[in-house]
Amino acid sequence: MPISPHQKIINTIVREAFKPIGVKRKGQSRIWLDDNGLWTTVIEFQPSRWTKGTSLNIAVCFQWYPKEYYSFDVRFFREIKFVKFESEEQFKHQVQVLVDEAKPIILQIRNLFSDTKSLKEHVINELNENSSIWSKYNRGMACLISGDIDQAIQFFQQVTDDIEDREWAKEVKDIAQKLLKVLASEENYFPFIESLVNKSRELKKLKPYSISKI
Repeated sequence: MPISPHQKIINTIVREAFKPIGVKRKGQSRIWLDDNGLWTTVIEFQPSRWTKGTSLNIAVCFQWYPKEYYSFDVRFFREIKFVKFESEEQFKHQVQVLVDEAKPIILQIRNLFSDTKSLKEHVINELNENSSIWSKYNRGMACLISGDIDQAIQFFQQVTDDIEDREWAKEVKDIAQKLLKVLASEENYFPFIESLVNKSRELKKLKPYSISKI
């Protein structure tokens, strides 16, 4: 299937900007990934069903829960205004504006999350008003990798006590319960985290990651 002119423009401009900083395209999609082991920054040039163009979403997907898809666990940017394709020159300019906005945010996230304590603080602050089971789980994991075991236990207990009872939620609760048992035994919890991360990465066809890097 031929690539449309507006899609070619997105591909070219984004590739030229992102390749030097190691951000890679996900297959033939409009999603670009900055993979950092425990977490991946997801940059989506979101299409519309009704008209040619794009908007921009940037979020972090944590790899510490096994799943084959990329989720927007913590949002960093959402361009509500849709950039409509009207002409090649007009669209090139506006896509370049979006890319120029995206690049420093990607680098900012790398810097912010490269330290586990600043990662924990940001995740807790950003998800503080979110009462979902995923929010509780992600805050617990952020605390755990930073060494704040007491607070991690509190969040994992909230996960197991959550009223959500669909099958996917039972699986989240099961992992939280296993983490609580590991923490109660005072065993080294890093191997368990690494197994979760690498199962998630395997499902997404990403290379294994050593938890010793954090």
